[in-house]
Amino acid sequence: MITACRESGTKEPDIRYDHAGLWVEFSYKTAVETPVETTVEAPVKTTVKTPVKILECLSGHPHATLAETAEAIGKSLRAVERASSKLVKDGRLRFVGPQKGSRWEVIQ
Repeated sequence: MITACRESGTKEPDIRYDHAGLWVEFSYKTAVETPVETTVEAPVKTTVKTPVKILECLSGHPHATLAETAEAIGKSLRAVERASSKLVKDGRLRFVGPQKGSRWEVIQ
């Protein structure tokens, strides 16, 4: 072993003997890693936010109820109520008319 290590240019092993047995320890050099720059292309799934879906739906169907809008965009009624309330508060959506025969107006 010692001869093979010398011939290969590596450090000789540490050899020791104790009550547990014979121990041969080899030291080694770790390879130096050089950073490699890699470009990774991955598809990114972007989701359209609920408020945007509500505005798109109501601009095409201003007489739709919030329940109909929720069903059309695939969200819960409660989620649509929260989002539409925020849209009204932010001045991007307005409810026009009496309870019956009313419509939603999308404000640009």
